[in-house]
Amino acid sequence: MEEALTLRPQDWITWRQYSLCAFWRCGPVVAREITRRSREQVMSPLIARDALFYAMNTGDFAFMREMYSLLTKTNMLDEVFSNGYEKERSDMENGMGYLELAEKTGKSETIKHLAEIMYGELNLGQKLQAVNHLIDVSEYADETSLLYELHVPDLEPKACAAMNLSLITKRVQDGVVDWEVGAVFVSESKEDKADACNA
Repeated sequence: MEEALTLRPQDWITWRQYSLCAFWRCGPVVAREITRRSREQVMSPLIARDALFYAMNTGDFAFMREMYSLLTKTNMLDEVFSNGYEKERSDMENGMGYLELAEKTGKSETIKHLAEIMYGELNLGQKLQAVNHLIDVSEYADETSLLYELHVPDLEPKACAAMNLSLITKRVQDGVVDWEVGAVFVSESKEDKADACNA
């Protein structure tokens, strides 16, 4: 794909196929970075929509904002979320809540860095299925306390606990010592998902 893009750098179809292949073979962080590179060469609403989701799912809320703004300024938001994409639109709107919380607290960079550390601990299957949540756990109006959760399906509780202990060490090693943003892996079993669906 890199060779094809060297020959035809403004071919948006090749860029999109490249990012989609990267998602399925490497996960959303790699796919996100390919869509970021594509912005220097092409303007594709479909790539922007894909990039928005890659950014949302990997805690890169600054890039998510950039893609959302691009789609709204070009009046393409409704087109890329047309009939049949109601769930995706709902997911995006939910993600916008996380984005606004990250922006309001000024914690976007910290969250992005934590998410990258956490995704680095997952295998490919887990990367493709993981779902993130950003929660405001502040108790007082003048306090900032956020929790970034990465829910990983079928992660054994013991493995999850070990990963959370390891995460503390790795974030310190990487210099991510802004403790106003906590981060945890959450084990999500098939039974939990079934209960949620039946609730």
